[in-house]
Amino acid sequence: MDVASQLSPLVTYKLIAYTFGSLLHLFLMVLILGQRRLGGLEWLLFWLMSGLFMWNSGNLLALNVGLFYGVGPRILESIARLIPLLGLVLSAPLMIAVHSEYARQFRPPALSFWLITALFCLPIAATPWAIGSLLGHLEWDPLRALNPLARPLVVGWAAALIVGAAFDLRFRTWNEDPPLAKSHGWLAGLQLTLALGLVGAYLVRPLPV
Repeated sequence: MDVASQLSPLVTYKLIAYTFGSLLHLFLMVLILGQRRLGGLEWLLFWLMSGLFMWNSGNLLALNVGLFYGVGPRILESIARLIPLLGLVLSAPLMIAVHSEYARQFRPPALSFWLITALFCLPIAATPWAIGSLLGHLEWDPLRALNPLARPLVVGWAAALIVGAAFDLRFRTWNEDPPLAKSHGWLAGLQLTLALGLVGAYLVRPLPV
């Protein structure tokens, strides 16, 4: 089968996006590990980059398996689904933890920060059921296989992005360095845009899309 014949504009865009995302987050992981002293914030950032790398690289693997095999070998299909799922589940609480840890540069650690982080760790408890559902229905679309957990996962990620944006808006007012304050404003805007995109793509319309 000619793989090039299957490269629709959407598939091509996904290949580019997942490849760039994998390389970018791998580079950031190496960059963080290259620091001489790694504190709590640096380690949290490393694991956040690792989770996002897993999401991008796992989806890139799944896309290539689909292009070359259609339905690939069971072990390959399983790995291609497990990697992005674990990245998805771990990245949301890690992102909140990074923001909470970063906030310590401006204010003493507040109990509310840790409670928010703990709240976003709760979906990790559903990971065994999600893994079982994915591996038990490899012939299904991943979103269909994850039901009824798919929508709660999307809600959790959208909520994490909104909370992260709220943190960054607060950092924008706390930071006395104008360029850094401006960057927090841009980051908050990006997070809100991504949250709206998730809601529009996965919550407004029926699954799978």
